[in-house]
Parts: sequence; structure tokens; C-alpha cells
Amino acid sequence: MSKIYIIRHGQTDLNKKHILQGRVDEPLNEDGILQAKAAAALLESLGVTIDQVWSSPLGRAQDTARIITGEDVPLRTDDRLLEMEYGPYEGIDLKSPPEEIITFFSDFAHQPAPEGMEPLKDVVQRLGSFLEDLREELRQNPPEGNILVSTHAIAMKGALEYLTPESGGSYWGKYIKNCDIYVTTLEDGVYTVPEQLVESGGTIALTTERLLLRRHREEDAEVLYENFGQDPKMFEYSGWNPYATREMAEETVRRFLGSYEDPHFYGWAVEHDSRMIGTIGAYDFDPAARSIEVGCSIERPSWGKGFAGEALAAALDYLTKQEGIRTVKAWCAADNIGSRRIMEKAGMKLVSTEEGALEIDGHTYDKLNYELRV
Repeated sequence: MSKIYIIRHGQTDLNKKHILQGRVDEPLNEDGILQAKAAAALLESLGVTIDQVWSSPLGRAQDTARIITGEDVPLRTDDRLLEMEYGPYEGIDLKSPPEEIITFFSDFAHQPAPEGMEPLKDVVQRLGSFLEDLREELRQNPPEGNILVSTHAIAMKGALEYLTPESGGSYWGKYIKNCDIYVTTLEDGVYTVPEQLVESGGTIALTTERLLLRRHREEDAEVLYENFGQDPKMFEYSGWNPYATREMAEETVRRFLGSYEDPHFYGWAVEHDSRMIGTIGAYDFDPAARSIEVGCSIERPSWGKGFAGEALAAALDYLTKQEGIRTVKAWCAADNIGSRRIMEKAGMKLVSTEEGALEIDGHTYDKLNYELRV
């Protein structure tokens, strides 16, 4: 049995500008790189290890695959995984397309492709040919693990149409986002109907303009010990340091890893430029009130760059819009001006002040309680 994970490449600048992008070799932009890292985090969270890769020869597809798998996994390219040939329409502005493109895009399944553009039936045939050859290769040389197929939006739809003959063309009108993943199982020589791979509940990977919020890994313990546990300023206003020793940091990370099965556990490592710079988590979930408390910590060298606010905004958006949380709580010492500004900028409101409630290293602080209610 083999599992084949089919992914659309990450975003490019042409995607972002809504320019029709087919065979032009446009690289991933920063958002596309983050999207690929989020896809890698999704696969990692599901326990999926990729053992071989097939990719379109275009750089954006290969780079997406390499971000997910690293350089050590064998990667082969196949021209059949290229995007649809758009012919004279390559590079048009989709915000003001010609009439024939509007007609075609309004009903892919029933409108013929404009002259000079690759017909959709040819796209299906091309991707089907690839999948049949892959089936035969796997029959002759059954692999031990999983296969990643990195391709493009319309090509991916062609593969999904081939794998789901009864779809009636429904995939053509379906929006496939950058780095969306579908999985099919090849068992006893038969492909199963593909299913979209999605995370639901708990600590899922999140991306912002600059950051990746992902699940913790064992190796995070050393970063937490060195960059957080050994810096007194990191705990000046909290009074507790769960990373004071390597053993404490390792135990904290083990606790995180052991909690990811809980759909209401939220514990993210915050990455910038592929380096962990902080943590953000939500805890003490109250199912009756649909409330939770949130906390965020960013290493001192990364202060003043807006990372904490960016991470907090992403977590709040996810918790309230996707997880059904109605009230998110947080607190800080009154003297912690930076944290106050971050929470207020994220839309949290000061709801109460507890005078002298915090005793930390011989200092007494008022405790400010904030909430975001939806």
C-alpha cells in the first residue's frame, strides 16, 4: 500500500498579483515559502514522512517539495506535472481578462478552452498517464513509505478528475489554494478517491506575513533553554521560568508533545526566517463558557519588531473564528508596557485591575486582566 500526497506549489508574486501563470518559471515569494513550511508542519503533525518526490520541473514546484522534505529525499521531475499550457493567454491580468476567458472560467466543465489553450481533457489525460506510470512503477517496486507529487492548480485538478471519474467535472470549479494537499491510497493496484488533507482542531500550523506558528519539536528545548531560560528579562513580570535548566526545558517540550492529541490544547513555536523566536499558547479551556487564556513570549533580540503582536493576532483569529472560542483572556503586570500595547493593538480590552496581586522577586505589581469577546 502506498499513499500519494498531491500538493499545489506555494504562492508566487504572479499568483499574488492575479496574473495567469502557467509554464513561466516564477519563484516562490515569502508567503509561498511560509505556506510550504506550514504544509510541512501539517504533514509532520499527522506523522507523515515523505520518502520520495515527483515534481513539475518548474522551480516553484520543486522548491515547495524541497521545503517540505529537505534535500535528502529523492526528487524526480516529470513534464506531465507541468501546469496547463495557456498559450497566448499566459501572463494576462485576471482582474481584467478578455471575454473568452471570462466565459471559460465561468463554467470550466462545460465551456471549451479558448483557442491556443490546452483543452482540459488533455490535462486529465496527461495527469492520468503520469498516475498510470506511477501505479506500474509501484507495482514493480513497492516503496516503504509515502510519495509527494508537487504540481500546479489546474494540473492538480486534472489529477483529481482522473482519480474521481464520477466527479462530473466538479473539481474544475473548485478553488485549490496554494499548498493545498490531497491524498490518495494505492492499494492492490487501485487508487482510492482522493481526500483533502486538513487539520481540524487543536494546534494546527498557522502563517502570517512573516511568521510560521507550528507544533513544538524535541529540538526546541535547547532553544528555549538558551534563549529564554537564561535571560532574566524574559520572566521579569511573570515570576516563573519553565526553561531554567535543560531538564526543565526538555520536560516542558515533552509535555507539549504529549498534549497535541487534546483538541483544546494550543501550543505553538513561533518561527521567523526558519528560526524559532518564541512561543504562544492557549490554556485553561472552559467548555461551558467557551473561554480560554492566552500567553505569548518572544526572545529579547526579536523585541520591538512586531512579532508578538503578529503571532497573537493569528492565534486570536484562529481561536475565535475556527475553534469557536467566545472569550480569550490574558493578563500582564501593569508595569509591562510592551505587553499591554500588544494586547490592546490585537483588540483585547482591559476588564479589571487587581491591585498588588503580583509578587515577583520582591516587587509588587498590579495585575491587569484583558479579554477579547466575540
